[in-house]
Amino acid sequence: MIFNNESDVREYLKFIIDDLEDTDEMCHYDMESIRSIIEIKVRKSYYDKWMIEKYKYDKLMNLCGDKDCFYVVAYKNMLYWYDLKDINISELELSVMDCPKTSHFENNKIVKKESYILPNNKKKEYDTDN
Repeated sequence: MIFNNESDVREYLKFIIDDLEDTDEMCHYDMESIRSIIEIKVRKSYYDKWMIEKYKYDKLMNLCGDKDCFYVVAYKNMLYWYDLKDINISELELSVMDCPKTSHFENNKIVKKESYILPNNKKKEYDTDN
């Protein structure tokens, strides 16, 4: 399956994970179940290392409580799955880069954003074509 947008990823995850539900549009994460919260990013380009905006990471870690906290990057047919609670903050490299303020709305002014580079040894890769 090729993931063209977040809706594609949501439908796929609902198919493979019981009790997973969408959250409302203004929630800081995209999906949740009784046991976990999930943030999804769909990328049009492949990167050797994936990143998460520091603001988003901090929000997710504060909101997840006792639940597992996952960050899922979709690229073409691949899902790169990070268990954020399994990553020690000291393993994260902080980077500051110029990025659009938002990616889904009209405000695409370029601003400086702090992002964590996620360690490759902590990602799980899923090829959805196999």
